[in-house]
Amino acid sequence: MKTNRALIGLSLCGLLLQANAAARPELAEAGERTELFLKLDLDHDQRVDEAELMSALARQEQRRLERVSQLDEKDAGKAKALQARIEERREDPMLGTPDKAAAFILANFDQDGDWALDQEEVGQAFSVLRKWRSEGRS
Repeated sequence: MKTNRALIGLSLCGLLLQANAAARPELAEAGERTELFLKLDLDHDQRVDEAELMSALARQEQRRLERVSQLDEKDAGKAKALQARIEERREDPMLGTPDKAAAFILANFDQDGDWALDQEEVGQAFSVLRKWRSEGRS
């Protein structure tokens, strides 16, 4: 009986947290920012340096290329379209390659000048970059 009450209580707490996050998207975004920071901070020093950024961006590019390969087996048209978008992104003078992107992000979002990003700076950088890309800049 006590176990059932505890499970019901935990379920209700979970539902309330989900409802609160849905009603307040900034809470969900804060969770995404924390998750992103933890993925980027490979050495767990609470800072993301240029090498960590380049590593993460290179992994992202590798995943994109793997998706092209998988799509090519299923749908060559979609694969060609995705490959074209990847090539278009590579031509971007600021964000085209992992090394250029890492340098650009550090130069523009490192507010305290330590050549590394803290959690707040990472969140701000990727929020701005997502918005920039969604507005048609690729």
